Amino acid sequence: MNSGRFCRRLAASAFVSAFAVLLSPVLPSQQPYRVVGRWTHGGEGSWDYLVFDAPAKRLYVAHSARVEVLDTQSGKVLGAVVTLPVIFR
Repeated sequence: MNSGRFCRRLAASAFVSAFAVLLSPVLPSQQPYRVVGRWTHGGEGSWDYLVFDAPAKRLYVAHSARVEVLDTQSGKVLGAVVTLPVIFR
């Protein structure tokens, strides 16, 4: 085994480890999930998946072959995507 290559890999590994340890106090700790609001929306079928878009302040809620787009400030429906193909039934 080439000792020069081994030393370079060891030094790189040590640098990355030291950087991660030094950076960890700077990163914010992740807060636990919590409910901040509740909205009631109708529609056929059950609600399957939620995706939150923080910069746009929108919540995408999928069910069946439809995705509702909600405003996270008011809970109002901004629109819907209704032309999705149904893959699973």
